[in-house]
Amino acid sequence: MKIKIKQNGCLEIYRKNKFKAAICPFDIEGIADCGDWCALFEDPCIVDCGRESDTVLLKLCNEKIYLIQKEDFEDLRGE
Repeated sequence: MKIKIKQNGCLEIYRKNKFKAAICPFDIEGIADCGDWCALFEDPCIVDCGRESDTVLLKLCNEKIYLIQKEDFEDLRGE
């Protein structure tokens, strides 16, 4: 799985050969993107899972946790 956080803070997940915006599951209208402006969006961190490459831990709302290979994660904020 590939995940990136765009410069504007929006979370995108790679599906069907392209990156797609992750939509907030709590947005009644279904139009709000998941992003770093949400209080339930934690900053990603690097964890050592005992593998050769480091893993990125990304925690979102409702305890949704993604473990992503470092090479499959991109954080474009601050660039």
